[in-house]
Parts: sequence; structure tokens; C-alpha cells
Amino acid sequence: MIRLYYSFSILLFCMLASQKAQGEVEFICPCVYKSGSPTSAIMQGGIRNLGPEVTGDIRVLVIAQKQGSDYFLGEAYFPNRLGVGEMLPTDYSIQFPFWEYNLEGDYEIRGYLQETVDGSWVTQDEMRFVPEVFLDEATGGSGYVGLYLDGIATATFSSGMDEVTINLPAIKNTSPTDTVPPLSVHLGLFATQEYWAGYYRLWEYPLEYSLEPYEESEAVSITMPFGTITDYEYVHLSLKGTDDAQHYLWQNVSAPIPVQHRDFQVNSIDTLKDTDSDGVSDFNESLMQTNPGDAASRPDSSILDVMVLYTPGVKDLYADLEARIIHVLEYGNSALEDSGVDAVFRLVHLEEVQFSELVQDDIVLDAMIEQEGVFSDLYALRSSVGADLVILYRPLFDEADSCGIGNLTRLGFEGDFKDAWKPFSTAYIDCHSSVTSHEFGHNMGLAHDKLEVSDRGTFFWSRGHGIDGEFVTIMSYADGFSWAPTLRKFSTPNMLCVGNSGASYDCGTDRMDLESGADAALSLNTVRFQVANWASDPPDSDSDGLINFEDLDDDNDGVLDDEDAFPLDLNESLDTDLDGIGNNADADDDNDGMPDVFELNYGFNPLDENDANIDGDGDGETNLFEFNNGTDPSDSASVSNVCLKPDRVAPLPTDSSLQHEQSVYFVNPGSNLNQQTFLRFVNNNATQTDIELYAIDDRGNRSKRDPITFTLPAQGAKQINSQDIETGNMSKGIDNRLCDGQGKWQLAVRSSNPIKVMGLIRTTDGFLTSLNDVVPEEDGSNIIYFANPASNTNQQTFIRVVNTTENSGTVTITGIDDIGITSAGSVSFTLDANQAKQMTAQDLEKGNLGKGLIGSLGDGTGKWRLTVASSLDLKVMSLIRTQDGFLTNLSGMVGTALNGSHEIHFANPASQIDRQTFLRIINKDNAVGTVTISAIDDNGNIAPGGDVMFTLRPFASKQMVSGDLENGNLNKGLSGLLGSGNGRWQLTVSSSLDLEVMSLVRTPDGFLTNLSRTVPVASGLSDVFIFNPASNTNQRSSLRIVNTSSQQGSVMVTGFDDGGSESGEVNFNIMGSSAISISSEELEKGSEKFVGALGDGAGKWRLQITSDTTLQVQSLLDTPAGFLTNLSRVSE
Repeated sequence: MIRLYYSFSILLFCMLASQKAQGEVEFICPCVYKSGSPTSAIMQGGIRNLGPEVTGDIRVLVIAQKQGSDYFLGEAYFPNRLGVGEMLPTDYSIQFPFWEYNLEGDYEIRGYLQETVDGSWVTQDEMRFVPEVFLDEATGGSGYVGLYLDGIATATFSSGMDEVTINLPAIKNTSPTDTVPPLSVHLGLFATQEYWAGYYRLWEYPLEYSLEPYEESEAVSITMPFGTITDYEYVHLSLKGTDDAQHYLWQNVSAPIPVQHRDFQVNSIDTLKDTDSDGVSDFNESLMQTNPGDAASRPDSSILDVMVLYTPGVKDLYADLEARIIHVLEYGNSALEDSGVDAVFRLVHLEEVQFSELVQDDIVLDAMIEQEGVFSDLYALRSSVGADLVILYRPLFDEADSCGIGNLTRLGFEGDFKDAWKPFSTAYIDCHSSVTSHEFGHNMGLAHDKLEVSDRGTFFWSRGHGIDGEFVTIMSYADGFSWAPTLRKFSTPNMLCVGNSGASYDCGTDRMDLESGADAALSLNTVRFQVANWASDPPDSDSDGLINFEDLDDDNDGVLDDEDAFPLDLNESLDTDLDGIGNNADADDDNDGMPDVFELNYGFNPLDENDANIDGDGDGETNLFEFNNGTDPSDSASVSNVCLKPDRVAPLPTDSSLQHEQSVYFVNPGSNLNQQTFLRFVNNNATQTDIELYAIDDRGNRSKRDPITFTLPAQGAKQINSQDIETGNMSKGIDNRLCDGQGKWQLAVRSSNPIKVMGLIRTTDGFLTSLNDVVPEEDGSNIIYFANPASNTNQQTFIRVVNTTENSGTVTITGIDDIGITSAGSVSFTLDANQAKQMTAQDLEKGNLGKGLIGSLGDGTGKWRLTVASSLDLKVMSLIRTQDGFLTNLSGMVGTALNGSHEIHFANPASQIDRQTFLRIINKDNAVGTVTISAIDDNGNIAPGGDVMFTLRPFASKQMVSGDLENGNLNKGLSGLLGSGNGRWQLTVSSSLDLEVMSLVRTPDGFLTNLSRTVPVASGLSDVFIFNPASNTNQRSSLRIVNTSSQQGSVMVTGFDDGGSESGEVNFNIMGSSAISISSEELEKGSEKFVGALGDGAGKWRLQITSDTTLQVQSLLDTPAGFLTNLSRVSE
């Protein structure tokens, strides 16, 4: 039995049917698709009608495919229907328009033969062309599916360049139904070869005639005025509708350097041609990398790997189930060998599944294909075991419709299995042994026989054969041949079959017989190489030549798999505590809470869980308790839990012998796994550096334990998290821990050399947010320039205020809203020595006595600018917290240039709506003034539309997005527009007013990240202190490098990995005022953008960028989910 499934799906063009029909009109190849004129292409090849009736209308659609996307190239209509048995020869050619819109890159070309059936176009045949071909908009193309120029349009200019004569070839309308309205010839001047861009229109010449279906015009010469414009040296001709300006086609007619018109040819795939007559086609020899011109160079036989699933009832039928399955597969192997097919079936996986044994097999096959229920991971399982074919066995039941069913792969695709999929079958294990081979035959492109509805396979002759009353081959149905016996053979005209009467007959019919051709053996020999490559080779963990399914000791560790707790791990065979981690890798083999290293150090047994509850030193505390509290379990005088001793004086950073200090003001507790603090310490010194960490919690209490210590290697770096410092982590060299604290931590980092420290937040999916910036301090106060109103609960403003002194004092917060109005009230509270407090916008607007806040701001218009005033030395952070747990730091501001302007080095174009640039500009003056925004794109070009200007009221703020700047927005009071540029923008915000500026990126759900800051620069050296390796594809690092000078400069990038090893060099030139983006993969592996490569490193990178010009650099991180974060800054 058979089920038809197809992998054919065209997403962009509803003209293609979603399923290929089992039609009887087909291509006759070899076929060729090649370029014609600049606006046309040519298809050469034959078609034939094998059906019993006259065809419907016939056309060919041509599609280009790249990376899973489809691009329409054109359609050609055949002038006549085909009668019964009628054909067009392989040298038949048809010319039709070439649709070039939005092409750029290497494409695979496919042709679809379609026929009208019941008034709808249905795909009846398909072919694939090779090789892939480079296509782009090049020098011309059609914009209407029925129109092209029958030749090349040319232009001749007068000596004074004030006139041009256009020699226009015939215009052909290939549409069978549409009349083209009157057209006009347009000439335009362009800055580049690209047509779909801005241009200067020169002249329009109406042709004053229309074209009926299949009509063509006369070739004409047209003389019209002409003029030149500096830097616009490309002249493009186009045809447009005179009345509606509909675009029909275009072609370049003049360029500063003569252009090369599109020139390509691709050929249909021929899976049968065998140049060296060695029995393996050229197509397959290329696939298997043997020489198609040398008969001595021939690929080996094919191994077709089989995964078998079975239901519980199957096991009940056979005492030795595997022996039954091997017998069935060996039947198939004998059939292949007896038919001259050089392939064997091999069992690679056997697994029981819980599935109904009383439903029809078509329901089973649907469930397998759709991965329903117990088959939810079927595709992944098939891939992991390396199975080319998958079959499910069940016991036969009385109401069963048939003995099996399998889906027929690549019907009518002439042995081209590139897009073959879902090679699934199901059969009843107690049916005849031939059933499995029959269903696998369907999976490999074989149909039944010429008498059945399913009479055509991947080739029309890919089917079974029979002689009435004498015999049938494996794929044939016996009832159509008077119930003749089934022979253990696939059809082949090259062998004889002995029939029921004892007479001998050909086992098949030559494939050239259009009515009765049957050569399943040739079909299988043609596709077996592709089938054998549907899945990668089955695993062979120890590389001993035996696949795991056949190997009794998969990891070759001397312990048989049946006795090995880790049969695929050479280094593991025992798991004492049954936690899934082998003893060699398990830090706590007996799972008693004490690491093995600790137990061995104190003479305990790492394989005995009972010693955790022993009090070996008689001090009243168990060994486990003493481990957890950092005391010595062998010393009764060892002090327990120093954190709770009131007389214990906490160590101070000033007591340290290490002279250099930096601070981190936001460290989440270890209990916060959704927003895990992630600390990075970078030693940019040629010698190793000792580190000490001192901590203060939100109540101002210092940790009483000795400081956490570790060492950084020369030029190296280390990452730790809050769990490491709260509980210790021996694997990271942290053998001490903090006392328990309340709320968040502040850290004082002491070091023997100057280092850089970064405080980050990492969400559960790995997304990092920088928590290094604090808000600016002005005239003794801390100023928050971005605070959402309380009404915005999706992006909740969250403020952290830290008292860095040993004194207590009062803090007062006032606000100014976006229209410059001072808040109705103020909020005040007290901070004790070293204390920190968090509050939200809701707390500030409405008040919150529960948090010790006195007063409230009241309502405002838009966002807030907040002033945090106190006699204390404060550090303040302005954060945004989303409902799904993301946190972002909006404390940092765009820097101020020497001339007082603000330079924004990252602004996405308006087209990037998933990462929309969002600017906030704040007027700090009690005065009205004009603000001007000018722009340069990544190519160094000034915005074509000019500057954008607007007015700011006293103390007011304004927000805008890149779309407002590029397109203008009078509703926001903006005058002018930038227009479109190439890549991102660099923006300059200038005014006589005293401004602050923020550059942010907003995702569609409103999440903001701060792109205001750039990496530190000293003496022409830009330091990037965190940069992910290329192997981290979930959190992809990239550099944005901006040349802020008008002069070209040379740039060098070098790096150090976390182990302190130096990288290779990357060198390139950067044009004046331009910008470049470089990914981690490009830096490590090299790119056409530059010379050299960093190579591989251990862990993350610290990068150094030097140049003979002035640069601004940003270290960016983006995720597949669309988030972007700026990791350019370090802590104080």
C-alpha cells in the first residue's frame, strides 16, 4: 500500500500548487535555462503528454531558491495544448521575461511544469538545475511577468552630450491573456548601477500604442534631449505605463565603465547519464566523489540503515524478536542482490513504543509523519541513531486494511532526492517477509505496477512487473495478475524470472517502453546513494569500526555495556550515588553534601554518605555542618559560623595590603536565579594580580568573613557569579564565602595591580545587561535623566540609591516631567551608613511609607527627570524592569564633545523596526532653544535630506525614533528629515542649550537597552573588556567601530583570551566618517573586510583597538530573540 507525501512548498507565490499532482504531462530533458536579453531568459527542453486526453493550458514557472526562500524569475506559456501522445522535442525553446526584483547572491534554479485542471493551475512536473548561479539585479530586468525587450537597448550621445538616441528593440508581450496599455520610454540618471534607488528623471517619450496578447512591437530609434549631472553617471532606460506609471521593465544603456549584461546557463539534473559505463551514473559519482570518466573509479555498495520501532504485541509473537526482524531485512537484502541492486539493509536501532495495535496503518503513518504522541521526537531519534529508513511493526489484526503502508518519495522527480523527506513506513510483523521490502521500495521512489492507480514512481518506470498467472515482483499487486506468486525480486529487464508454469520471462520491461516500462532495480541503483545519505552514519563511539548497535562495548573501556553505568563514556563506568554523573566527574560521589576533595583532605570516605552526620572532632557539630560553615571538622577549637558572632569585627577594605580599589554597586543575591549577577575581572597587566572582595548588604552590614580571594593570571580574566561568592566554588579557586546578607550587595574590589571590573546581570537564557554605569553627578546631586511614569508597568522604572559613606543622612528626590513642569511634591528618606534602598516609579509618584518614603511626586506628563540630593556621597542607578524578568540600565548618557555637541555613534535606520532607535533629549536650561540633529551614515555620507530641527521649552524633554528623523514628524514638532542612508547613523545633537542626550534601542514589546556609551579610550587605545567567542552563537558579540575623523585611518585589533594568551592581529583601513561592524566569527576566522584573524582562544576576549585616527568603539551583544545590549563600560 502507498501514501503520497511531498516536500514541495513555495511560500511567496500562490501560483504554485501546495502539492504536486500525479499528472501525465512531463518534461523531456536534457533541459537548459539561460539568460536571453538583459530583460529575458530562455528555457530549452521538451514536454510530452502521456495521458489519455488532451492537456489543459501549459506553462513553466521558474523559481530561484536561496536559504529556504523562493524568488520568482518568470513564467512562460506554451502556445498550444498537447494532444494524446503529442510532444515537443528537447531542442524546443521559449523566451520570456526575466523578473529581477530583489535578487542578490547564489541561487538554485527550479522549473515547474503546470497545467490547468478544472480552471486552476496544477503543478505536474518539476526539475532542478545545476550548478547554482549568481544572480542580481545586474543591468536590467522585467517588472511585469509578460513583457521583455527582444534584444539590447542602446544609447548614442551627441558630441555635446545634449541629445541621446535610443535604439529600442522590439517589445514582446508573452502573456496569453493580458493586453499591455500604452507605454512610455523613461530615461534616468543614477548614482550607481542599482535601478531600485533614487535617481534624476531626464525625459519621457510616449510610444502611443498597446500590445495585445502575444503581440510584439517594431524596433524603433528615439532621439530626446539629454543632460549630465555630477556623480550620476549611470543611464537606465525603463518602460512604464503612460497613464498609470506601472513599471514594466528596465535596462542600463550607459555606464562609466561598460557593463556586463547577465550571462548564465544552468542544466537540468540527469541522474542516469553514465559516461564511463561502470553502472553508476555521473550524478552519483559526483555525489560519492569518484571519477565519472573512469570505470575503475566506482563507489562501493550502499548501506541503507534501518530504525525499527515495535509495539508490545510484537514482542509477544516472537521469543527472539531481533531474529525475526533480521530475517525480514535479510529477505530484502536477498531481493536486492538477486535483482542486481548493490545495496543492503542494516538494522541500527530497535525500540519498543506504546501505540495502538487496533487502528488502521494510515493513521499510524500520519502520526509518525506529524510526530504525534509517542512519535513526538521521531525525527530527532532517527537523526541520532543514523537511520535512513524508519518502520514501525505491529501485530496483524482481523480488521486490518492491508499488510503495510509507506510514503512514496519524490514522485516524478527523475531520481532527484535532494528534498526527500519522511522515509517512514509501518507493517504488520506477521505478514509476508516481502512487505517490509515493498514499503521500503515506496520510500525509495518505487510505485506498484502499470495496472494500479499508483503506477508511476520517481521515474515513470520505477515500478513492479508481472506476467498474468506466472509471477509478480515485490512492488506489484498479485490480484492484478490472477494472483500469481510474488518472487523475491525487484523488476529488471536484465534478468529472467521463472514463472508458475516453469517458463522464463524478463523480470521487467525496458525503461524506453513508454507504456509498460518497469525497471525498479535501475531506479534503486540510481537513488541508493542518496538514500544512504539521508542520515549521517550511525554512531561508533569508540571508532572501532563497529556501530554502537552491533558493539558490545561501545566506549571500549573494557566494561561491557550491560554492566557499564556509562556505556558511551570511556572515562566512566561507575555512579555510586546514581545521580547521573560518573564517579570520575562527580565532585561528590556519595552525594552527602561534602565534596570528595574535602572528604579526602580530612580522611573521610568519599563513597560513604554516612560520614556526613558524624562529629569527628567532638565539638557538637557534624562534618557536614562544619563544611557548610567553613570550619575545620578535625579541630574541636575551630570556630563555627563567625557571621553570627556579635563580637566579630568585619574586615575592611582599608585593612588590605592591596592598594587598588574599584566598586560594584549592584550585585543580586544568589537566590535570584532569574537575574543572576555575573562579575568579570580583567587583569590588563603583564603580571598576575591578587584580588580581594569585600561585601556590604542593603542594610549596610559588612560580611564578617575574611575577604574572598583569588588570583588573575597575567593578561587573563575570570568570571564568577553571586552564587560563587555566597557559597564558594572550589573549581573557580574560591574557597571562602560571604555571610548571609539582606537584599543586594555592594562590592569593594581590592587588587595588587589596577584591573577592570564589570558587573552584569544574566537572565536564564544567557542575556547579559551591563550594571556598570551610575547616573551623572552634577553640583553635588545625582541626576536621573530617564524614569518612566508609574502608569508604565510593563517597563517599570526601578531606582537604586547607595550610600557609600559611614554616615547616615537624608535623601530628597524631586522631578521635572517631559514638558518642563516641576513635580508637585518631593520624596525624602533616610539612609544609614553604607545602606542602599530600591524604589519604583509607583513608590515615587504615589508614596510608600512601608519603604520609609515620605511624600510623593504626584503625576507628571511623559517621563521624569529626577534629582537625588543629599549631603551623603551617593551612587544612583536608573533601571528598567520588565514583567518577564529582564533588567536594563539607563544610567549612562551620551558623551559631550569639546564643542558642546553630543555625538551618538549608534542609531539604527528606520527600516529596522525590531530594534528601533529611540532618542531622549533633555533641556537642562530654563530657556527656550533650538536643537539641531545632523547625521552621517555608515558609508560616511551626510544625510541626503539635511538636518532635523525642533524647539525645546525650558527644562523640557523630547523623545523620537529613527523613523521620525528619516521621514520627518510634524506632530512631534520636528522640522526637516534626514532621508535614507546606508547602514546605521552617526548623529550629532547640537544646540545653544545645555542638553543631555540618550541613545536607546527599543524592541517591539517596548524593552529598552542603552546604546549611549562607548568603550574607554586612553592614548588612542580603545579597550573592549568583554567580547564573546564565535562559538557562543546564542549571545553573539560584535564590534561597532566609528571613524570620527574625516580622514581615512588604519586600524589594528588584538586580543587576550581569559587565560592571558595573546591573539593574532586584524588590520584594516576605515574611511573617514564611516563605520564598520565586525562579528566575533569574522574576528576569529578572518573576513574579506580585513587582513588577519584573532584565531581561537580560551573563554572570552579582551580586545585592544588602535588607530592613527580617532575612533569610537562599542562592544555589542545580540541574541536570536532580537535583544541587543551594550557591554562597552566597566565599573568605577
